Amino acid sequence: MFVRRTPKEDGRRNLILVYAFLSMVLGFSVVLGTYSRRSELAVAYDMLVTSLPMLFLDRPARMSAFIASFTAFFCGMSFLFDKPDVMPHDIGNAIIISTISIMVNTYMIHTKAQKLVYERALYHQSEWDVLTGLRNRNSYEKRLKELPEKIQTGLAVVYADANGLHELNNDHGHAAGDQLLQTVAGTLQKTFGRDAAYRIGGDEFVVLLPDADRNETNRKLHAAQEAIRAQGWEIAAGVAYSEKEGLDVNALIRMAEHRMYQQKKAYYSETGHDRREHLPGDGKAEQKE
Repeated sequence: MFVRRTPKEDGRRNLILVYAFLSMVLGFSVVLGTYSRRSELAVAYDMLVTSLPMLFLDRPARMSAFIASFTAFFCGMSFLFDKPDVMPHDIGNAIIISTISIMVNTYMIHTKAQKLVYERALYHQSEWDVLTGLRNRNSYEKRLKELPEKIQTGLAVVYADANGLHELNNDHGHAAGDQLLQTVAGTLQKTFGRDAAYRIGGDEFVVLLPDADRNETNRKLHAAQEAIRAQGWEIAAGVAYSEKEGLDVNALIRMAEHRMYQQKKAYYSETGHDRREHLPGDGKAEQKE
């Protein structure tokens, strides 16, 4: 019966095989340099230990223990079988070269780790918004390209905008505006999921929900708006839904944006601060639900 191994199990198995192979090669070189050629300086072991960090890298502690154990084995074999005039040189060379090999392995692992940390930081900056912790515009554009292949039944889109951000920044400073954006982002993330919400502009957010239920999406959005309102803020939001057949993702997003602007227009009219005389999306919706 075929048993499927996990990537972790495969990695552990491969690591064991590598160490087994290296042990066989180093063991052979120890015997060759001491027992088989007692009157000659060992060359094979020294060369292999020198090149080991170029052939294989592992955690410094594990690699150091591995090299040290074979160096001790080599020194023991040299003491037992080498000629008296050769033995001190073999042992001295083995200790020096093994130490250098351990230092090189440690340095290369450290360099590799720094590179991975740097690459991970760059990836995070390219995919995630620093202020809110949501996925950013770059990640959003990538997601739009992938969506058609991942949708099974349909797509729900939520387009949200933080109300009053401009006035808040002017009256109370950008720290207050940042707090508003973080509140909106945290609520959307908590309500719809970490990977569903995107900050695509200064105060604009989009939630993409493949195969979501229309009624459930509306319920969640209402709950999110109430949660934000309870903290003293307001968001305008629009929802659009389409079945997979005939889906036009960009048109669906424009529809959700249009409905958001309608809600925002009503909000500013009610509060007496209608600063958006010409709202984008006031035209006719472009895709039937």
